[in-house]
Amino acid sequence: MKDLEFIEELKQLIEKEEMPPPAPMEQRWTACSQSSMSPASSSAEDDIFSWVGIIMHLPTTVARQRKEITDEFFHYRHLTQAELWDKYSAYKLWAKIEVPKDKDELAALQARLRKRFPVDAYNKARKELDPNRILSNNMLDPIFGNKWKSILRWLVSHFILSYPFYFWIHHMYCLLVNLLGASALIPDCTPT
Repeated sequence: MKDLEFIEELKQLIEKEEMPPPAPMEQRWTACSQSSMSPASSSAEDDIFSWVGIIMHLPTTVARQRKEITDEFFHYRHLTQAELWDKYSAYKLWAKIEVPKDKDELAALQARLRKRFPVDAYNKARKELDPNRILSNNMLDPIFGNKWKSILRWLVSHFILSYPFYFWIHHMYCLLVNLLGASALIPDCTPT
């Protein structure tokens, strides 16, 4: 019954803080997963997991109003995170995780994920099965490791993302990959 207790406590928190709640409040249920990296992983076959959506719609095109709604969304998320997540073992879906820009927040996220998921085993499998990090991205690297590649991706995404520079770097990279004979690993770097 923790699923219903969570919703009750969430409603009380919303009322206490006098904040606009998301509407409608979305709650879904799912069976457990055998995958140890699933937020719904469990060794007990009859466990049920509940998902609660944190959604605030942006119906307006007015920048000031959109900013106010976005600020309320983050206030709501941070408040629920601080008050409820650990108490109810709540975790975001992987696709909903945003990499924090703040180093301390990133370290806290990494530590929290390590408590729940077999991060070392996951990184070992990544290193073994994807040594060139072809299946990685700027979300996985900071959360799970590969510090230097994540720094490079951060620099590219924050400073060097002008199209001509990115285009030039991409083509130089593809040229090197093709010269080294590794084009089969990177499908978008085939010779033309």
